[in-house]
Amino acid sequence: MADFEKIAMQIISYAGEGKYKVKLAVEAFGNGNDDEFHKLMEEAEQEFKKAHKAQIEYVQDLVVDEEKNTPILIVHAMDILTCAMSEQETVMAIITAVNKRRN
Repeated sequence: MADFEKIAMQIISYAGEGKYKVKLAVEAFGNGNDDEFHKLMEEAEQEFKKAHKAQIEYVQDLVVDEEKNTPILIVHAMDILTCAMSEQETVMAIITAVNKRRN
């Protein structure tokens, strides 16, 4: 497996796991389990940080080696990460709004 494929799979894996944790967090919130919600959102954040770290390392390598092409798999992996992180931000905004209305 080429380096870029390994990095792409890391990004996809971490982003996918983070996205799944966000989904579980929403379910926990819906069931009234605020502690579990916050725990799962923190776990999702850690997964996204791992994915983002892999992405940044790859991009920094591209800057050093201008001859390198960016394979479509890397672009797809980065897109998955961006979408998953966006979902996390949206969930947090919705939960914040719901909590404000509760109080």
